Amino acid sequence: MARPVLLTRPEGADVATATQKPVLGDYHYDGRRWLRFSGRRWQRALYSCDPAVLEAKAGPEAWHEVDDAERSRLLDVAVRDRVLTTNGQVLYRDDHSAVLRHRRRPAHVAHFLSTVITLGAWLVVWIAATVLAGEDRVMLVVDRWGHVWPQTSTR
Repeated sequence: MARPVLLTRPEGADVATATQKPVLGDYHYDGRRWLRFSGRRWQRALYSCDPAVLEAKAGPEAWHEVDDAERSRLLDVAVRDRVLTTNGQVLYRDDHSAVLRHRRRPAHVAHFLSTVITLGAWLVVWIAATVLAGEDRVMLVVDRWGHVWPQTSTR
């Protein structure tokens, strides 16, 4: 059973129930900062035009909206930061969202040790793990208040 959580919908209406599951885009104040539901879990903002607002108890109804040009600039900064820090690639970009891809890397040290211990038999597994390594995709979305939030999906 889900625990009671005060959800704030982007329209500004508060919803408090014990059984209702949060939906994509719901906001929640956890006592320290505002979080946004990414469809899978609660996420912190990656970037914000006003980070102090996300730590204040006042909700989205008290936040000031930013114009489209500022939202696009904030998304550019967040994408640039994410590409530089996580070595991601931009797959898609529009005015208010961007999709980034990150390749998963196998644990080469563990595979090397396993290959040495098994006298080379593990080498086939190591090569397969390297060739078939998947990717993680992250969609960065900037809301109308200038906060950039991640939405994750795994492929």
